[in-house]
Amino acid sequence: MTKEMLQKCLREIGKYGWIDPTLHGNDMMSERSVDMSDLQNVLTNGKIQEFEYDSDFDNYKCKIYGQSIDGDKLTFIAAVNDSCQTIRCISVYDRE
Repeated sequence: MTKEMLQKCLREIGKYGWIDPTLHGNDMMSERSVDMSDLQNVLTNGKIQEFEYDSDFDNYKCKIYGQSIDGDKLTFIAAVNDSCQTIRCISVYDRE
């Protein structure tokens, strides 16, 4: 999958799909007062900074830079498979 294809996939999931947080992702969201609408905003308006295929989990891991609904800068670490139906929120954190 190319970066452009992955970006399109993330935008579609941000609009219409389902984001499934890992336990760590859920903890980080809670700690930073980030909710699903913030993650959707990062997906639909953010940009992939890094991505790589993870053969152990058969998915792509992405680092996406974007903003929360309130305009705070966020980095969203996500995993998405080739079918592009669900994104796992691995972690989320503020960035300067």
